[in-house]
Parts: sequence; structure tokens; C-alpha cells
Amino acid sequence: MELALHRLDCLGSHGRLDVYELLGNEMAELDQQPQMIPPLVTGDDLLSLGVKPGPDMGVLLAEIRDKQLGEELKSREEALAWLQRRLAAPGESRES
Repeated sequence: MELALHRLDCLGSHGRLDVYELLGNEMAELDQQPQMIPPLVTGDDLLSLGVKPGPDMGVLLAEIRDKQLGEELKSREEALAWLQRRLAAPGESRES
């Protein structure tokens, strides 16, 4: 709808549609991009497992996200199980 209004504005003010066509092309390109996959777990999940807020939480979330995008973790349950194993591993604290 906004693009249609932009077209009308262009026609009514200066008559040029070059920006309108550019925006239409950009929109078509964006439609071809893959959809963003929502993360399997969030910071709230980590907090509920006793992970303290801070930079290490971000590291864990990034590791899980990398494994998700690499299709090593395919479900929330798999991600939570991986996280619990990671937190229970020797040398890992609940603050990691």
C-alpha cells in the first residue's frame, strides 16, 4: 500500500517513477531472500537454567544459533538438551 501511495505521490508531484521502480525492484529482491528462522532458545531459557546474564550468555546463544543454522540442532528440545550437556560438562560453570 505504501508503495502504491508513493507511486501516486511521484505522479502527482514530478511525474518521474524512477524511485518507485527502484523500490519495486528492491521489494522483489527481498521477497526472494530466505526467511529468517527464529532462534530455538532465548536468553530467558538460559536464565531459567541458571545461566547468569552477561557476555558468556551471548556466547552460548551464538553457539546454539550456529548449530541451528548448521542444522546440527533442529528443535527446541535438541537445543535445550545440548545446552544442559554443555552446562554440565567438566570445567563449565552455570555462569558460562
